Amino acid sequence: MPILGIDYGDRKVGLAISDDKHKLAMPLSIIQNTGDKNLAAEIKQLCQKDNIEKVVVGLPLSKAPLKKDLQNEQIQKVIKFIKLLQKNFPIKVVTEDERMTSKMAGGLLRSQNQKTKDDDAVAAMLILQTYLDKHN
Repeated sequence: MPILGIDYGDRKVGLAISDDKHKLAMPLSIIQNTGDKNLAAEIKQLCQKDNIEKVVVGLPLSKAPLKKDLQNEQIQKVIKFIKLLQKNFPIKVVTEDERMTSKMAGGLLRSQNQKTKDDDAVAAMLILQTYLDKHN
């Protein structure tokens, strides 16, 4: 069963999916963030449709101490969203450090002469691939 990767953003949310063997992550799609409850419902539906085993959400940490990171507004939004998923999803929801993934995704797309509007799905792929590499 595949794993879903999420790059949470205020306006757009990037999604990626793994293969069944949890070796490779691939960009899946980008969905609009129309509010956490709507977003959670859309992701839950996707998880049921694709028989997702686990969800990995990118957590925007910095090099600062964790206590300082937890005061960051974006981290607080992501943690709130993760708690909503954990409360309402029957599958496991975990986090993965997403440091620099959006910049890496944009650079990767530019190097291949592709449009950077797709960088959220590529960032989700990088988050998920990091998680898969750590756990394989």
